[in-house]
Amino acid sequence: MARGNWEVYGSASRQYGCLYVVFLVVTQTNRLLAASTSLITTLRLKSRIVMKLGLLSGPTIPTLGILLSHCLVGLRNMEKELIIPTIPVVLRSSSQSRHTSYSLREVTTADSHELWGEVIVNLWRASMTSRSAGKAWDELTPRILVWNLLADGEDHATEWARREVVWNMTQTM
Repeated sequence: MARGNWEVYGSASRQYGCLYVVFLVVTQTNRLLAASTSLITTLRLKSRIVMKLGLLSGPTIPTLGILLSHCLVGLRNMEKELIIPTIPVVLRSSSQSRHTSYSLREVTTADSHELWGEVIVNLWRASMTSRSAGKAWDELTPRILVWNLLADGEDHATEWARREVVWNMTQTM
């Protein structure tokens, strides 16, 4: 594509396009990987991309609901083998630190339930930005409440979600 043609698009369109291409690449890579650790890692990366797409300024991405549903399929597969601890977990200080091209290839040392919690928070935040993601939001809200219980209220996003759900339930009664 010629440079002049690319300038027709605004910076928001370029960001959407770049992140969407990255999401597609991660999805294709996910199909090639067979190890469950790799599936968890790619689901984590996909959830971060979807969250970033949802939080971009400007109009909502029309395919955000489809991207969320793809991530939810992976999440359901991940949950089949997930063992939820019976006691609250201690959150690490920076679960979403920036990565470099070098650190992207490193094997993550987080427990599977911590990765599950991070994926839940990312997807839930993305679902909050789109009116078309109602089914995803409905499916993710109970999970974020479970993660809040496991994190013992230490995650600010999940604690906020819990308070809002309780407030909304008292308003409808």
